[in-house]
Amino acid sequence: MKVFISADMEGATGVVAWVQTEPKYPAYEAARALMIGDVNAAIAGAFEGGATEVIVNDSHDVMLNLPLAQIDPQARLLSGPEKPLSMVEGVQGCDRALFIGYHARMGTQKAVLDHTYMTHCHRVWVNDIEVGETGINAAVAGHFGVPVALVTGDEAVCAEARELLGEVETAAVKEARGRQSALCMPQSATRELIREGARRATSGAGPFRPFRPAGEPAFTVEFADSQQAARAGLYRKARMLDGRRVQVLGEDILEAFLQFLNVIDLARDPNA
Repeated sequence: MKVFISADMEGATGVVAWVQTEPKYPAYEAARALMIGDVNAAIAGAFEGGATEVIVNDSHDVMLNLPLAQIDPQARLLSGPEKPLSMVEGVQGCDRALFIGYHARMGTQKAVLDHTYMTHCHRVWVNDIEVGETGINAAVAGHFGVPVALVTGDEAVCAEARELLGEVETAAVKEARGRQSALCMPQSATRELIREGARRATSGAGPFRPFRPAGEPAFTVEFADSQQAARAGLYRKARMLDGRRVQVLGEDILEAFLQFLNVIDLARDPNA
């Protein structure tokens, strides 16, 4: 069994504030170590469950957070920015996907560091289903026939995953008290929780099914303001739905996703 891991940081054990998530801040290195611990726990559990190969995609920020020397050598690491499929590059040809250190979609109450890909994306829909990064990335994995079998993060993203995906293992490592505060479990406990979740997620046939939203393949983005939407609307394949919403279509979900990446990048303030 070939297992794919997409590893983010905002949902990692003990990570609660933005100052932990970027290298320019002193708190980053400690948060990075916590992220590494979660990833290695998932790798260990996946091999215990029956994985014969594990690929880890460093999926946070500029995607240079996981030092190869500190990652379980049983796995291979996909590192660096500008990956063709962003957070899910490497899922092609895999049998199961595990989303480690994920966070809830933008606008979720009682969620740690909720956002969806970029902070100027206020709401995102795949076809007619509102999603966050869990749903977006699950849809791309589903295009390749790969089910998401485990999601870890705070309680909010675990609930989001169960509501969207149905049969999926989850491991909640913290409980939000505010957008930048949470009641956190010790890493000794969360490593066992993640390891056991990954073991169950990769054991036997399992009930997991690829996420394939019904309907015409489309991504719709509601931006924070009309200027962002106007910039996104310059993309030749984009359609303005109103002052803040832009939609892109595709022959399939994969093509629509690639258009989505283009429009959200175009919407960013070039002077920021």
